[in-house]
Amino acid sequence: MNNPKVSIITPTYNSSLFIKRTVESVRAQTFTDWEYLIVDDHSTDNTTELIGEFIRQDPRIKLLQTSQNSGGPATPKNVGVERAVGQYIAFLDHDDEWLPEKLAKQLKAFEESKDEKLCIVSCGANLINDKGNCFSIYNPINEKVAIPEILLRNPIYSNSSVLMKSEVAYAVGKRDERMKYSEDWDMWIRVMSLGYNITFINEPLFNYYFHENNITKASKDKLIKVKDAEYVFQKHYDLYSKYNYVHVGYFRLGIMYFLGGDTKTSRSNFKKSIKTKKLFLPAYIGWALSFLDVVGVSIINFLIFLYRIFKGRTYLIKT
Repeated sequence: MNNPKVSIITPTYNSSLFIKRTVESVRAQTFTDWEYLIVDDHSTDNTTELIGEFIRQDPRIKLLQTSQNSGGPATPKNVGVERAVGQYIAFLDHDDEWLPEKLAKQLKAFEESKDEKLCIVSCGANLINDKGNCFSIYNPINEKVAIPEILLRNPIYSNSSVLMKSEVAYAVGKRDERMKYSEDWDMWIRVMSLGYNITFINEPLFNYYFHENNITKASKDKLIKVKDAEYVFQKHYDLYSKYNYVHVGYFRLGIMYFLGGDTKTSRSNFKKSIKTKKLFLPAYIGWALSFLDVVGVSIINFLIFLYRIFKGRTYLIKT
């Protein structure tokens, strides 16, 4: 029996409220040559029972389970990649939903590309609120992302957008299990540092859901996200140095610490950025805005929004 062309990986943990919608979106794909590896990270609700119902209906779906909860998304994704046999690997978070032509359009992009180093095709997203309404559309205008720009920001909105060549996933190695939030960004940095390329389909091909669970968790864990970003910076410090981006790394941390509420550490990083490159004006602006408290936060968020538009990350507000 031939191996499927695409291996789909979904990490789950207490996903009973969302998993039916997620699995059904996979089964609704117009491209059908896939295996679906759902890796449950030791759920305490009835997630695995719900998955079992789908397994009885569709032999392409398989359930893998960790022996104990890992506390982050990297471990179940690594478990899935280890078991994947497809030529391509796609990731889908347990509370998101693919549109029917998502895989077909991404595979077509791979097949039509003349770039031998292309390894990841990403896409845009519909942003859905807790009432099920699309309130905004994320549209990645730029077709490609370059290094060293990826050292400043994660160009991929969500893991649910990613289709990548499995040979590259194996070459890059496991996701860093010490990280809770930025293991995906760390992975894309490692991918590009090996000379591979990332491209985008400029349309939304999945629905990204905002709900009480992920909004509350994101707000609560702001400083954990900053610590993850700091870890990435230190981990790839040689790469930042190679591309003369050390000052940018400190500047990014200054912004993140300020938005996370740690003004003292924020200013310390702005000062390190200035010390590294004295003519880097954004670090001076960030340091000055850090004294304005709530007003400073508002201004910085607005400047980030403008930067995303300039760099090809746009959010179209639906009325």
